[in-house]
Amino acid sequence: MNWIPPKDALFPLLGHDIKKHEFVPVVVQENERYSMQTNEDLAACIEDQIKSQEGQWGYGGYLEERNIYRRSAHFDGSDDEVRSIHLGLDIWGPAGTRVFTPMTAVIHSFQYNADPFDYGATIILEHEWNGVFFYSLYGHLSREDLKGIKVGDQLEKGSPFCHFGSEEDNGGWVPHLHFQLILEIGTYKGDYPGVVKPSEKEYYANNCPDPSLLWRTHE
Repeated sequence: MNWIPPKDALFPLLGHDIKKHEFVPVVVQENERYSMQTNEDLAACIEDQIKSQEGQWGYGGYLEERNIYRRSAHFDGSDDEVRSIHLGLDIWGPAGTRVFTPMTAVIHSFQYNADPFDYGATIILEHEWNGVFFYSLYGHLSREDLKGIKVGDQLEKGSPFCHFGSEEDNGGWVPHLHFQLILEIGTYKGDYPGVVKPSEKEYYANNCPDPSLLWRTHE
């Protein structure tokens, strides 16, 4: 675990203007109140949880099992097992919210993943700490963030480099950031599984550790 930077070496993912107490945990799960088959239901589920905890921003979802993905054939497997295990940390907030690189990085790859309920605009950064290389993925971004960048661009810690996308840009989701860590990325470019089958959970949990390791909030 020597590849994990200490928290004081990281820049807050959403900058210094948003304080730690403004973030509250939320769970995305269908129940008798929310069917989750529409974005209106999903937005209500998120907003109600944030308000009930007197927060401003919602977060959560790492290794959460979500039945919401039944709404789209994009998550169907090659067999009867539907992809339902979420590998990233979701941060729920307004479209246009700026995202900052938590540490020095190089742009590994980027692309627009256009399938309905896919990532939409996506950027993957490559990091190095103590001689270990690893990756962070940012999904559901603004399409404008893909303009004027190129593979190999260097980003200093704390550089603003992307934004929460609108539904038109982010794959059709309620605005939020999908933030995910990846140890071995293989040949993937601009994409990597963010939701997997329950039978794949152990492998992907090992290769995609808890993103909160790289998520710092401003005190």
